[in-house]
Amino acid sequence: MLPKALVPRTSTALPYKPAEQSIPKLLADWAAVMNELRLRDIIRTNNNPVGDIAEAIVAKHYEGQRGSFSQAGWDVMAPNGERIQVKAIRSTPTTRRRNVSPIRDNAYDSVVIVVLDERFQVVEGLKLLKRDRGNPFSSS
Repeated sequence: MLPKALVPRTSTALPYKPAEQSIPKLLADWAAVMNELRLRDIIRTNNNPVGDIAEAIVAKHYEGQRGSFSQAGWDVMAPNGERIQVKAIRSTPTTRRRNVSPIRDNAYDSVVIVVLDERFQVVEGLKLLKRDRGNPFSSS
């Protein structure tokens, strides 16, 4: 179940018309939206919100807790103790990114990749379990 703030709407039409807004108004609106997402605990930084949104989705899906900024290796702790590293990709008409950022720490049990569309709706999710030893692509 997605957080209430992330539940897809039935209409695809935007009630807000960005093309009709001035640049200062667009930037002010963006700042207000980012602030509201922080207040709702969806995002936690002023960076690109894609990763924070994916973490919130995964935490809600697995009924887990999001990690702190001081702990390394995982983003969500599931109730069963599983440490989940979350990666996100947002696909837009002008960006078709298909790679995620590297995993820099070994303290995780699984990786969940969340693919979002232009409007931050989940398109796809993939869960990969961590291999305990060795390179999964080696021939030995």
